[in-house]
Amino acid sequence: MIDLTAKEREIVLLVMQGEKQKDIAKKVGVDLSTIHRTLKREHVQKAISRWTEIVFSEVIEKITSTYDSCLDRINKEIDSMPISNVISYMNHSKQVIQKFYIESAQKLFKEISQSNDTIETIEVTYSDYGYQVDQKVKDALKKFGIPEEKYINSFFG
Repeated sequence: MIDLTAKEREIVLLVMQGEKQKDIAKKVGVDLSTIHRTLKREHVQKAISRWTEIVFSEVIEKITSTYDSCLDRINKEIDSMPISNVISYMNHSKQVIQKFYIESAQKLFKEISQSNDTIETIEVTYSDYGYQVDQKVKDALKKFGIPEEKYINSFFG
């Protein structure tokens, strides 16, 4: 846990709520330059970063949970669902999750490249889960007699 003074905590909370520095200075009763200096302090930046990571992880957890629920529902209803709905749901969810993976990877790379440590170990895991889902959808499309050329460019690259 990062220790902040009561004033720093108040400033950080207002920043996290989207307040402008000028408005924070008025609310807290300090000069604008004090707000600016406070936000430049390393421990304050770490606190803001940590809070952002917590919120970010909660959002990712919610999105992946929703994605899993969608997959469960699609698996249960796939035989009665219009195929265009299946394709639309799968592609929308896949794009959202891929964006988070890319942003997480970029953040990790930035942290590693800025690290003062001389040795870094990165564990890379590979998952073909997305490929398996795409393959299930493609198999379902074939089952319904839809030729691959009708969906390959629009939905599966």
